[in-house]
Amino acid sequence: MSDEYIVMTDDEMDIYMAAEEESEQFVIDNESKCNWAIKVIKDETAETDRILSIINDQITQLTKKAQDVQESLNRRTGYLKGLLYNYFLTVPHKETKTQSQYKLLDGTLVFKKPSVKIVRPENDDQLVAYLEQGQPDLIDTIKKPRWGEFKKNLTLTDDGEVVDMATGEKLDFVKTEEDPGSFDVKVV
Repeated sequence: MSDEYIVMTDDEMDIYMAAEEESEQFVIDNESKCNWAIKVIKDETAETDRILSIINDQITQLTKKAQDVQESLNRRTGYLKGLLYNYFLTVPHKETKTQSQYKLLDGTLVFKKPSVKIVRPENDDQLVAYLEQGQPDLIDTIKKPRWGEFKKNLTLTDDGEVVDMATGEKLDFVKTEEDPGSFDVKVV
């Protein structure tokens, strides 16, 4: 069985602290009570996982049902759309560069003309190589710091300032944030 961790969120911690302030009736003060609390957490987590599994199954079933309903609509209306298209071909219709249309009282018959569009290559390497030859102004150059490597050079002073160990410079533009920490319960 794989190990699982249960993390108490800030909201859960607030609820726990409020309940603890209101009532001093139950205290976990020995290993037996610790194990009981972990079992309760484990059982609650398992129950929530079970409910979420049911919900996910329902979502899958409803998604399938929605697809079936759409396919059914397409089958039921496809024949009529075909008949309307045949009628559309027999009447004078308004033409534009990209489509033809024929207005009726309850709707409009629209035929979008076939077109060919230019599609970006999946691999940009050939395109970049081509543009470098004669149109380098059409190539974006993105400068991006290698943060992971640079971060290894940084240290915090006792005053909380960030210093680049490679140069000894204090870096005012690099900020810090405090991690409040968290409490985990490892469920086995």
